[in-house]
Amino acid sequence: MTRGYKLALLVLAIQLVLSLGLSSDAVGIFVLLAMPLVALAWLPAGLMIWREIHVSETPSAIGYVTAAVCVLAGTSCLYLLVKWTVLSLAAK
Repeated sequence: MTRGYKLALLVLAIQLVLSLGLSSDAVGIFVLLAMPLVALAWLPAGLMIWREIHVSETPSAIGYVTAAVCVLAGTSCLYLLVKWTVLSLAAK
């Protein structure tokens, strides 16, 4: 298993643990704020997988799909963070 896949699994595990915190009334809001920051790690994971696919002698279709999904997830989280930041600045 390559580094990109390990990072993707680590991000998935952290997000699953954070999602358990959503059921708590005390830490739920902090989990909602932390999830997009953790999810930004999808972007480097996808780029690492993409680079590893190009280096390998036998690239697989599932690798391309995994890389695309990781990059898409990281990009959407980046978009949400920028949107929230711009909206909070515009509200002041």
